[in-house]
Amino acid sequence: MYMRRWRDFNWYLLVGVIVLLGFGLLLVWSTTVGKKAEDFDLFINHLRFLVLGFSGFVALTWFDYHNFRPLAWLMYAGTLGLLALVVVLGRVSGGAQSWIFGFQPSEPAKLLLIIVLAVWWSKREERPHANPWVTHVGALVLVGVPAVLVLIQPDFGTAMVLGCMWLAMAWGARMRWFQWLVLLLIAVPVAVVGWQAVLQDYQKGRLVAFTLSEDQVEGITDPQVKESVEAVFYQTEQSLVAIGN
Repeated sequence: MYMRRWRDFNWYLLVGVIVLLGFGLLLVWSTTVGKKAEDFDLFINHLRFLVLGFSGFVALTWFDYHNFRPLAWLMYAGTLGLLALVVVLGRVSGGAQSWIFGFQPSEPAKLLLIIVLAVWWSKREERPHANPWVTHVGALVLVGVPAVLVLIQPDFGTAMVLGCMWLAMAWGARMRWFQWLVLLLIAVPVAVVGWQAVLQDYQKGRLVAFTLSEDQVEGITDPQVKESVEAVFYQTEQSLVAIGN
C-alpha cells in the first residue's frame, strides 16, 4: 500500500481544523461552568468523540485515498442498500425515520458519495471523447437517487447537503457556463413544484423563519409549523446575541 508522504500534506488545512476543534471544545466546556457535575459529562463525551475522530483522521492520512477507487461502486451499492433499508425498517427519531443499527446511514453516505462522484468524474475525464452532458447528468443521477431516499425519510436538510455537495464538485469538475444555465432553467420550475407539492408547511417554515418578525411568528396558527418556526427563530436570535456578546 502506498503511504502518502508528509511533505505533500496540507499543513494549513490541519491547523485550521485544529483551531476549529479547539474553539468548539472551549465552547462546550464553557456551557458546563458553574453547572452540575453531571453536566460536565457532556464535555467529557465531546472530548472522547473528538479524540476518536482525530485518531481516525490520522489513520486515514496514512492511507492513500486512491485505494478507494476500485471499491467506489461497491460502497455506492452499500449506501443505497442501507438508505433503502432505513425507509423500510428505520427507527423514527426527531420526526424522521433515519436511524438503523444504532446510526444514521445518511451521515457516512455524504463522505461515500464524495468518493463515488470523484471516481466517476475522474474516469470520465480519462476518456478524451466522453460526452460532457452524459458526464454531468450521470453524476447528478448518482447523487439524486440517494437524495430521494433521504427525502423519503424525510430528512430535507441532509438532502440539501447532498445537492450542495454535487454543486461544489460540479464546479470543481469545470462545468461550462451554458451547462449551468441549462441546469438553472431546469432547477427553477422543479424548485417551484417542490415548494408547492413536496415540502410540508413546517419545512417551508424552517426555510423562511429567519425572515419573519416576532409578531409574524406569533401569528402562525398551525401548531406544528409554529413549533418548527419558533425553533429556527430562537436559534437565529441566540446567534445574534452570542455574536453581540
